[in-house]
Amino acid sequence: MHYLNKTKKGTVSYAALKLDMHKAFDRVSWPFLIVVLKKFGFPIFWQNIIWECISTVTYNILINGEPSATFRPSCGLRQGDPLSPYLFILCMEILSSQLRAAAKAGSIHGIKISRYAPHITHLFYVDDVFICCKATPGSFEVLRDLFRFFELASGQMINLDKSFIKFSPNAPPDFKSHMASILKIKTSTCFGNYLGVPVDLPSKKSVVFQPLVDKMTTRIIAWSSLHLSQPSFWWRKDIRHRSIHWLSRDSLQLPRENGGLDVKSVSLLSQASLMKNFWRIHHQPSGLLAKFMIPKYKKDLPIPALRSKVFHPSFLWAGLCRAASAFSPALSWKLGNGVSVDLLRSRWINGNIPSVRPSFSAASPVLSTLLTSSGNWNHSAVFHVFESPCAKIIISMEPPHIDIDDFLYWKFTKDGVYTVRSGNSFLLSRQSFSYSPSFYSLFPWKVLWGIQCSPKLPLLVWRIVHNILPSLDNLSLRGIQIIYSALVLLLDMLLSSALGLNFVANLAVSLQRWLADHIVYFHRLKDNSDCCLLHFLCVIKAIWMVRNSVVFEDCNVNPVQILYLSTPRDQFIISTSDSLTAAPFVHF
Repeated sequence: MHYLNKTKKGTVSYAALKLDMHKAFDRVSWPFLIVVLKKFGFPIFWQNIIWECISTVTYNILINGEPSATFRPSCGLRQGDPLSPYLFILCMEILSSQLRAAAKAGSIHGIKISRYAPHITHLFYVDDVFICCKATPGSFEVLRDLFRFFELASGQMINLDKSFIKFSPNAPPDFKSHMASILKIKTSTCFGNYLGVPVDLPSKKSVVFQPLVDKMTTRIIAWSSLHLSQPSFWWRKDIRHRSIHWLSRDSLQLPRENGGLDVKSVSLLSQASLMKNFWRIHHQPSGLLAKFMIPKYKKDLPIPALRSKVFHPSFLWAGLCRAASAFSPALSWKLGNGVSVDLLRSRWINGNIPSVRPSFSAASPVLSTLLTSSGNWNHSAVFHVFESPCAKIIISMEPPHIDIDDFLYWKFTKDGVYTVRSGNSFLLSRQSFSYSPSFYSLFPWKVLWGIQCSPKLPLLVWRIVHNILPSLDNLSLRGIQIIYSALVLLLDMLLSSALGLNFVANLAVSLQRWLADHIVYFHRLKDNSDCCLLHFLCVIKAIWMVRNSVVFEDCNVNPVQILYLSTPRDQFIISTSDSLTAAPFVHF
């Protein structure tokens, strides 16, 4: 679409067709489907099974509120059946093969965005059909005949009201009208959405994606707050009510083992996903994506810079360049023949860029000049180019094998293969946070989140560690006055808990450190460590429930109730209520 929109001059114009199949699944011809299965080599046994699956369905319809008699259809695939999309894809493959045959015969010519890129004639995704070709009367007549043949054979019918054609800007208006009349499909200046995503992007992308943002906003507003997790409300903005922002978004987006809640950042996740596409382009050169993009943007490879060297790249490639530039410090080369690696500027010394001697002013050396005739490192040549510490590291490395290609690997996975999860973690690690790493390294987060219990228990401890409980001090700092202190009650009641241990409060130790020490202590117990640790968390939860009842419901503190609430029973089934008055016998 980017290439089509930029074709503003010349006599050759292009067209992109978006076809909508009318009631696609309901119009599939059963005999046609069986013939397709036979052509694909399915045995008779499989054909009979498929026939039984599609032909045994019966229907009843409501006529004036009364169900009609049962009847059997003569075509169509059942909606919602997990087998139906696969059967429909096999039927659409017939149209795809006809288009490929027409392109091979030269009857239609696909779009070719560069000299060495392949021709693209069509892209199918189930019933979403995208066709692109040179706009000539002969091509459109061939397409018209193929559509008619496919409709008669398969039972499908193109929905002319929802299908349209977009031509390149250099196509004259009269020519576009004549071409559209051949297929009897209307023209459009904007291609719209494909697979639910805008693909025909103008210079200002925010205008195109604004309906998607508005749609998501409408859905989120309609969600019930009772069905959402607590992380959804940490930085909620509500015009009607004043909200408290307890913790920064950057801290919540940290992984759980680093003290966050692993809330995904949309912007970081988008960059990590774009990086996945670049990884596919680099490591799957035989794929369609690589064959299509590499010839067009070969000036930017192997690792693109922040800005593309190609004049006016597409939005897709511009995004890939930004993502690859952000991830370049985590990409490292394993030397092979040295063709793809710049020995002076690439990261190939254990993932780092080599340090060059100031006296070396020549161009980037060829790998063969750093090797001896036997394939080992040439010590004198290496020390001549690189500084002494770097040269020593190079000599200690395995000599490269010049008969294989250079290999790009990801430093943050064991197998060297990039994953979106590891990429998202890498971007998070490069951001600055308000908490020092030493503090988070002391707290046993993996132990806390690894407990087999309701998420409410570790989440409460997590809030205590971050000091974001609505206690007297925290609420007072935010201009809200409460006449009760939660932390004092917490420490006092823990001293008399039924854990069989005598806790001695040390005022010099912070509450966060106190919790970390006891979580580690219970986790290291040899006998029933999980039960003791879970009991410890239940005590904290029970005290917090009692505190809320005292503050907000004016209840009296009853130590018997606290001990009962904090006793694990019934396989640690936790009630969904946090109120003592609503649930006097809450089971942990």
